[in-house]
Amino acid sequence: MTSFGFRLKEERQRLALRQADFAQKASVSVSTQRLYEHDRRTPRAICLANITRIGVDVLYVLTGRKTLLVDMNPLQARRLIDGKILNSEVLDEQADEEVYFKLVKRDRDSHQY
Repeated sequence: MTSFGFRLKEERQRLALRQADFAQKASVSVSTQRLYEHDRRTPRAICLANITRIGVDVLYVLTGRKTLLVDMNPLQARRLIDGKILNSEVLDEQADEEVYFKLVKRDRDSHQY
């Protein structure tokens, strides 16, 4: 299994951020970010909260288990609940990822969900 620091660096690279940019968004110094990525220091909760806001999969960084966030509209959610989208093959208990669903309210002006 990979280390915390390796996974943190992997997430930073996935977001295409330089160490300095990532550190700024995490509200830490570049040297502190470097220590995190080399497993010489562990970030505080506020740092983890900050990087969650920029799209870091903090559960993956902490545990090595990836998460997947799925945005859907209410009709898609209803179909999911009714069992019309997912079947037992998708809901594998041995999956390496956890799936979370986020329902958003429709914006009348932009017709977006």
